[in-house]
Amino acid sequence: MAKITETELRRKLRKGGTGTGSSSGPTAVKRGSTWEYTEPVLYLAYASNITGATSAGIISNQSDATGFQYTPFNSAGVLLNWRGSMFSSSLYQSGDATDYIWEDISAHAGSVSFTRYYTNSSKLMVDLGTPDAPGSGVTWTSIPSADPIPSSAFWVAEQYTMNSVESDWAIYPVKTKAGGFGLVSWTKSPATVMPTLNSTQWNDDVLLAMSAFTGSTFSSVTEIGYGTTIVITYSDGKLYGILKESSGTGTWVTPSEFIDGALLVDSTIISDKIANNAVTVDKILDDAINSDKIAANAVNTSEIAANAITANEIQANAIGANEIAANSITAGEIAANAITTSELAAGSVTASEIVSNTITANEMAANSVTTSVLAANAVSADKIQANAVTAGKITTSAITADKIATGAVTSTKVNLVPADVGAGASSGSNSLRISSSKIEIYSGGVLRVKLGDLS
Repeated sequence: MAKITETELRRKLRKGGTGTGSSSGPTAVKRGSTWEYTEPVLYLAYASNITGATSAGIISNQSDATGFQYTPFNSAGVLLNWRGSMFSSSLYQSGDATDYIWEDISAHAGSVSFTRYYTNSSKLMVDLGTPDAPGSGVTWTSIPSADPIPSSAFWVAEQYTMNSVESDWAIYPVKTKAGGFGLVSWTKSPATVMPTLNSTQWNDDVLLAMSAFTGSTFSSVTEIGYGTTIVITYSDGKLYGILKESSGTGTWVTPSEFIDGALLVDSTIISDKIANNAVTVDKILDDAINSDKIAANAVNTSEIAANAITANEIQANAIGANEIAANSITAGEIAANAITTSELAAGSVTASEIVSNTITANEMAANSVTTSVLAANAVSADKIQANAVTAGKITTSAITADKIATGAVTSTKVNLVPADVGAGASSGSNSLRISSSKIEIYSGGVLRVKLGDLS
């Protein structure tokens, strides 16, 4: 007989004992080196099929019990047809099918009576609790064992009684969730060969895949939900299955079409494969698309609708000089009055940034160009149009001797008439006479200086 430590004994007694549902719980004594219950407790086991049983329900070989297990439903959520019962004082339930008395519960009610409850909660089994100790937010409702299970029920809990001894609560699903998990991919390790869909091995692997994917404990595929697609990698390839409803039962079927991410190559999915408006904002998780997901030059002007990007879509300082291609922003991209002095950094616009003839009088506000804005030698003769500078453009005393270069003023630059120099229209007493070919200076009516044509 198996031995048990005192630590393990205390743990099992705190749980209320294996195989009994009595409120006081079983007690145990130490006989020799072994702990045992003081009274026999009821243990139940289940099988999908029993062969070679006697009229008393006894089998002689463990191989006579197909699908032997301790819970009443398989991994697909289907209630097994055979139930075995045994009384034992052992703290451990027997794993030998020949120790049980078997009865076909699919054909008749059997010799064990039971109490039945149901809940509409679709939580995982590990979160349900029991009718005696419900989980958080879970309500268990009692129904007579002879009444049909309500269509709204998701889980059913049954407690069996035989010879006044109660079993633990047996909880099993009677419905499959309507909404699934989408796509779940998992690699079995250590790898085994690929099973078939809907086999016990496949269902067991699915539960492991779901637990690895979500971090939660799944006890039946009914907890997963219709529409869930599972991809499991085995030693000899990948097996795909999607859970669908068939005559009220969850059934795994092979998807007619499936795109495995590992099989995608460049240009596999292009714009003509995606219907207009198929990808909308509600299909994209927050922060799902960042710069790492966008190939260089993938988004250009043809992908952006007119007025799709406004100031509200651009974070402060998101666009700097490094984000703007040469010649990408021209006058056509800038709204009137969009760029003012507050948008220009000091020194950001120099002569090399200004195209010839782009700044005319119409682009300059009154008094916007002063001496403090002009660099030395920035304005030369070739920058000034003929007749552009008139007397109205020159402030009084603005031009002094130090502003005129040597040799800058020649006769060709000066066109004076007598009125410009006062008296001097003729050879008077003291006068300056300027004509197109000569300059004459008279003093006391006498020609003293003559420049130009001396004939």
